Amino acid sequence: MSDPSSENELNPESGETAPELSPDVPPELTAPASEAGEPDETSVALDASGNPDGDVPASDVTGLDVSTSADGTDDVKSTPEVEPLTTDQVPASGEQPTPEKKKKSKKSSGADADSTGASGQTKRKRSLRLQIGLLYTLLAVINIVFFSAMILENQSDLLVSSFKYQSDNIIKTLLDDLENLSITREKDDDFSALRFSLTSENVLYFIIFDRDGNIWHSWPEEGDVAPTEVDEALMKKAVSLANEESLIQSRYDKELNEDDFTIKLMVPLRSADGVELYLHTALSIRTIQDRLQYIYYQIGLAILWGVLFHVLFAIFVFQMIFRRVAILKDASQKMAEGELATRAQWKEKKSDDELDDLGHAFNFMAGSIQDKVETISQLNAEIQKELKIGKEVQELFLTDTDMFSDYNLNLFYKPLREVSGDVYKFYQFDDGQRGLFFADASGHGVSAALITTITILSLDDVLEETREPGEVLTRLNTLLAERLDTSFFATGVFLLFDRNNSVQMSNAGHNPVILLKRGDKRVFEVKKMGPPLGLMEDFEYESRKIPTAAGDKYLIYSDGLVETPDRAGEQYTLQRAVKLFRRSYQSSNKDIVTQIGDDFTDFAYHYKDDVTFMVLEIP
Repeated sequence: MSDPSSENELNPESGETAPELSPDVPPELTAPASEAGEPDETSVALDASGNPDGDVPASDVTGLDVSTSADGTDDVKSTPEVEPLTTDQVPASGEQPTPEKKKKSKKSSGADADSTGASGQTKRKRSLRLQIGLLYTLLAVINIVFFSAMILENQSDLLVSSFKYQSDNIIKTLLDDLENLSITREKDDDFSALRFSLTSENVLYFIIFDRDGNIWHSWPEEGDVAPTEVDEALMKKAVSLANEESLIQSRYDKELNEDDFTIKLMVPLRSADGVELYLHTALSIRTIQDRLQYIYYQIGLAILWGVLFHVLFAIFVFQMIFRRVAILKDASQKMAEGELATRAQWKEKKSDDELDDLGHAFNFMAGSIQDKVETISQLNAEIQKELKIGKEVQELFLTDTDMFSDYNLNLFYKPLREVSGDVYKFYQFDDGQRGLFFADASGHGVSAALITTITILSLDDVLEETREPGEVLTRLNTLLAERLDTSFFATGVFLLFDRNNSVQMSNAGHNPVILLKRGDKRVFEVKKMGPPLGLMEDFEYESRKIPTAAGDKYLIYSDGLVETPDRAGEQYTLQRAVKLFRRSYQSSNKDIVTQIGDDFTDFAYHYKDDVTFMVLEIP
């Protein structure tokens, strides 16, 4: 979007033809002077002939008139490499971002939120110890219950079979004892023999009654254990036994209760006077009951032993496995926290199992890591010491800005590491001319610093022979191409200032130099005039003379300034830097550098390259 104040630019409605623009320059090129409180002026990009479109005379074009002559004399042509730079596309502070930026920012924020949500929630760890403990407990309970049930069922079957067998034996014995007894209403010897025979078999009670339901005898006589009357059910059984007398000589009725192992027995008797009598009794087989109680005791003891065994086994497993695993875990955590001397130690007598092998392997690994880290730390210390020396040596090449004190030169210098791939140097010549060289080597760190060192040393040799910027970069390029591999190169710009404040410049693949005109506050960028130094051995660089006036300001910078990203990954951009540069033109160069530096520092999230920029003003 073009600024509304730039309506006076060349356009078809005014009868002028719009200028032909270079591919990398947007159509909205002019940063209106009205933003700075000054009247708006028209700025254009110039074509190769010095005219906006080849038809309009150069004298009608509001722009920079520069000379391309080798002898340094002024020429009426304008330089195509000097073009106005827009700042309209850079949002000012407080402006709302465009919908596209909003959408992108929102998307980035959402991704960050999702990432934070995914990683921010503390995921509960599933304890292997707890899982094995629960599984083992469950299996132990199932195992104990299963075998206890199997034992109880098997013993119960045996007890029932034994109960039936003993019941038949007891009944047979009683029948034999009762066969020769004659019962009367008196408690005579036969009755005593009957009672003895029954009580010896653990009888609970007995009654003797006739067909009319009259009870002749009962035992025990006290209490309510024995029935006091004959109910209908007993009478039916008695009648049934009487009816079977003609069919079966030996007859009786028994009822076995397998729940409490009792026998209810009814046997026909004969009285002394021939009256039909019936004996009804209930017996308890005590041995079966005692055996059942003993089985319950054994099952309880087995359950207790099973629980105790599993507890002891769990303690054993914990001591033999999980305790040593915990020691390994604690040792690993301590090593992760930097305690490299930590070792996994435990004392297990006669132990030489897989966990011991794992512990030995861990200790061996820990010792190896400690040795390597100590070696690396020692090497790093030596490297840091050497880098510190390299930094001090490199700083010897970075001349003090006092040489350009009358230009109010101020700079921002932030190496990515101890040594930098950005380098600058100022020159003071005997005839009053001064030179400024600014270069950015490929990469960063030691390799880039070595390239800059070679570049500065080679430049010093070249300046012994010539000062003309184009020729200086041409010879410097040849020397670097001969000395460096093609994978190593550097971009650079050389400016020559004479006593009349005229500026000659040549740019070897470096970022455009920004020129802020004092009179109309227009911003221009001086494009590069060839490839980086060291890539093409036979390339000849041009030199451009930039007509300047007192108060004009230059911004020279490395790509670290414009390419450093913020948290969302957006780069700082040249437009943002130029926006601040243009807005603060009335401030001192020191304040301009401070404002841009502070804004850049607040913006930057992750540094990827060395960052250097400088501002100077034509006196």
